[in-house]
Amino acid sequence: MNPKSQSTYQNTSQTTSRATQYYDDSSGKAFIRTFLKILYVLGCLAALYFAYLNINPYVAVVGKLLGQTDVTGFGRFIGKIPLIGGVARALG
Repeated sequence: MNPKSQSTYQNTSQTTSRATQYYDDSSGKAFIRTFLKILYVLGCLAALYFAYLNINPYVAVVGKLLGQTDVTGFGRFIGKIPLIGGVARALG
């Protein structure tokens, strides 16, 4: 075997071992990776909660405004639209 090709094989092997050390679950990094996944999910849930808190006042205002007006005609209009009417009837 050519010494130069053997050196290339060793360099490739070293690079591969360095790359796989970050994905090796036998090290302590598996705990960190699991912790970061849980933190990510909790962050997404917190974002959804704050989005709900942001939209909630607008829902209350629209509910009060619609409570003051007669919307039976609008409800019938929505009910006549084929796809949207079916979904609206299913939701109540």
